[in-house]
Amino acid sequence: MPGNDLQSANSGAQSKDSGAKKGGATQPCKLATLTVTIVRKDGGKLNGGNNFWNDIYVEAAPKKRSSAATCDKPMAIGGLEPGSYEVSARPAKGMGYSFQDPVKVTLAAGDKKAVKLELEPHELVQVRPCTGKCIRQYVNLKPKKDEGSWGNEVELTAHLKKKEAGVTVYWDLELHADNGKYDGKVVNAANHRFKITTKSKTDAEGLAKAKLTLGWFGGNKVRVLAALAEDVKHESARAVKSDEFEVWRKHWYQISAPKTAALPSRAKCVASFEKVFLASEEYDAKTFEATEFPDAFRPSWQFKPGTGNDKKLCVGTHNISDFAKLYVAPSQDRSPKSHVILCDWQWDAKDNKSDWMNFSFKHGDNPDQRVVKVTMSGQANRMVGVFDPCLEKGKKVLISSAWEQHRWDKHANGGAGAWVLEHKGKLQDADISLDSGRGESRELRVKRPARCPGAGCPCGKGPTDLSVDRKHIIVGGLDVRTAIGTYLGWAESPYHMVVILPGSSMSADDLNDVLNHEMGHLFGQTPPKADTTNQLPLHPKMYQRRGGSGTHCAEGATFTADASSPLDPTVNGQLDAQGKGGGSYSGGTCIMFGIGNAGKREFCPHCAVQIKARDLSRFG
Repeated sequence: MPGNDLQSANSGAQSKDSGAKKGGATQPCKLATLTVTIVRKDGGKLNGGNNFWNDIYVEAAPKKRSSAATCDKPMAIGGLEPGSYEVSARPAKGMGYSFQDPVKVTLAAGDKKAVKLELEPHELVQVRPCTGKCIRQYVNLKPKKDEGSWGNEVELTAHLKKKEAGVTVYWDLELHADNGKYDGKVVNAANHRFKITTKSKTDAEGLAKAKLTLGWFGGNKVRVLAALAEDVKHESARAVKSDEFEVWRKHWYQISAPKTAALPSRAKCVASFEKVFLASEEYDAKTFEATEFPDAFRPSWQFKPGTGNDKKLCVGTHNISDFAKLYVAPSQDRSPKSHVILCDWQWDAKDNKSDWMNFSFKHGDNPDQRVVKVTMSGQANRMVGVFDPCLEKGKKVLISSAWEQHRWDKHANGGAGAWVLEHKGKLQDADISLDSGRGESRELRVKRPARCPGAGCPCGKGPTDLSVDRKHIIVGGLDVRTAIGTYLGWAESPYHMVVILPGSSMSADDLNDVLNHEMGHLFGQTPPKADTTNQLPLHPKMYQRRGGSGTHCAEGATFTADASSPLDPTVNGQLDAQGKGGGSYSGGTCIMFGIGNAGKREFCPHCAVQIKARDLSRFG
């Protein structure tokens, strides 16, 4: 037994100096007896009422007596000298009890007194945090000092009512009933990737710690339970609960825009992401003057016929690298971060060229110029544009050309007559021009060749004036650098995107919708195959092409078949989860639909779960 600096109180021994002198003789002093009974405050309910030993201490400085007894059994401790004592006890470790503060008692000679010591069941009074609120935990962010809601790990503390070290606290999780639900099933399971320390011991302050690791499925909720019994969830364990944690993700975005641009509120974009448990915050905004990017600003009529000469900004594949330099690389505590480049028009000019386009000058036609409407194989005519100067900086509009003048020779062809070659040459850059009044963005003007070049001409003469009349015609062809557009937005990996400003072709709601759409692409939407990592099936409305560029969602859309443009829904680049062939979709209701619709849309359930189920610690 502990505390053996004095004999056990029930040994019957007496103190050697316990006498007093009277009339010159030593008289024995009457010693006192103290009876100690240890009772359990809860009547022994804890641990099924099993009894156990307790150490008992009777202290009077500098002396101490010690003994041991089971609960509810009186223990007589005799041979105590008169004086003041503190009586305390300590239960066996692991039995789930602690004692009240020591009891003070004063004993006179010959006294027989009884003391009752109460065992208090250990009681957890709190698991922190316990603010009474639901805590947004941003699991895709790196932990940050003084930002407890950052990171996927949280430290929790359980607190005993009475401070005592070495008490074992058991931990468990209470998962929300709706966690991971999608299409009548539960996805991203394995306890939704939540983990908790199973047990820990209290320190001298009566405090035990545990680490909660959260999964990344947006919107999932969990509470942490702590109890002094191993079966934490059993009613008898009287578990204490923490605040509820809800899985969120967060990202930042930088807007770079012309200094003259009037930016509408982006609140609806933020609200749409909130519905899939993704917080968004603008950071590091940049503005620029037109003089900083002179080649990117053109008269408005070039982008949309009939809109005048005001200068408008065009960004596309040909110059996005110039605007990407405006991006401010994020610090560790502002990542992931994307870059939104706002412009008036998006046309993509890099490495695009027209088909070979034929032209002719004949008698009775306008003798000076021809209007040529260029085409591009595989592109709808409405998506083709020609710009002068060329949108690709340092390149010319005209790629190649050839023309020939033919003269009618009635004696040729055995007297039947035929057109015979007389002169030939190539167009010059100055022979190509755009008309500010053109009806389509794909129109250009070709000036009639006025003279043959002389050298290399089959005429064998020097430069010769050309004519067009009943006996002379000029035929030729050319190809030119073109652009494809106009788009409402474009996501450029890894973190840049181009979005059209309201006014040119979009409303404020449209801009918010496109922001959601392009950021969705940066986060991997819409995936063209099943996601086994996150236990997600193939997106049931996923499609490629069919009216869009890239992979999109056809939720709520109407499909119109077109046998003239066959597509194989099983071939990458032509995929369609619904098995549709050639044709196009229209009227989609999801943010990730591939064609802009007027107004603000939301993520459909299929796209929402794709965003909620992914680790959004980075783009892609």
